Amino acid sequence: MTKTKSRPVPGPAGSYPGGKDRTHASPAVRVSGLRHEFDGRLVLDIADWTVSPGGHCLVLGPSGSGKTTLLNVLAGLLRPTAGIISISGQDIGALGPSELDVFRGRHIGIVFQTLHLVSALSVADNLHLARYLARLPRDESRLHRVLDSLGLGTLAAARPRTLSQGEAQRVAIARAVINDPTVILADEPTSALDDDNAEQVLDLLTGQAEACGATLVIATHDRRIRDRFGALLELGGPE
Repeated sequence: MTKTKSRPVPGPAGSYPGGKDRTHASPAVRVSGLRHEFDGRLVLDIADWTVSPGGHCLVLGPSGSGKTTLLNVLAGLLRPTAGIISISGQDIGALGPSELDVFRGRHIGIVFQTLHLVSALSVADNLHLARYLARLPRDESRLHRVLDSLGLGTLAAARPRTLSQGEAQRVAIARAVINDPTVILADEPTSALDDDNAEQVLDLLTGQAEACGATLVIATHDRRIRDRFGALLELGGPE
C-alpha cells in the first residue's frame, strides 16, 4: 500500500498574470478518498489532499510509489478505483469521455516524462494541435509569445527530430501552457538532468506557471529539488 504524508499547500491570493482573479477560487486540485488498484494491488491510497490556486507542490517518492499514476488520475487519463478528483471545482469523474477531453485540453497542461511530440508536425503545429484538440481557435500571437518566452522563437518551423533534448523539453512545456491552463502537471522533468540543467528546467516550469497563474504539480523521485517547494505530498514505496 502507498503511504502518504503531506504538509499544507500555500497559494497566493488575488489577481494573477493573465487576468485570473482567484481570491475566492476553489482549490485547484482536490483529492478525496482516492484509491487505485492495479492487478489486485493497491497502488494509491490518499484520503484527502488539496492544492491551492497558484500553489506549487512537489509529489515526491521512489519508483513504484504511484507518482505517475497520480498524475494520470489528476489529468483524467486514468479512472481511479474509488474517490473524487476535482480540478478547479470540477469533479472530473462526472464528465463523459468527450467532455473530459475538452476540459483537460482547456484546464490541464501536461509535461510527460516521454515528451510525445508529434514528429510529423513543426513546433508551431504541435502547439496549434493542442489548441485544436481543446476546441480553441488558433492564436498566432499567443503562440509566438509562448515560444519567445521559452527561447524558441526561431524554432517555430523546426521538426521535433531536429531539436536537442533541452529544446524538445521546452517545446513540451510550451505545449502544456499554450491553452493558458489552470493546472500544470509535470512528470520527472529533472531526474535525468545535471544540477544546472535541472535548475533551469525548474525555473522554466515555475516561470511559465506564474505567467498564466497556474497551479504547478511536479512528480519526481529527485530529492535535489525538494527545497524549491513549500508544499509536499510524499508517497512511500510499496509495502
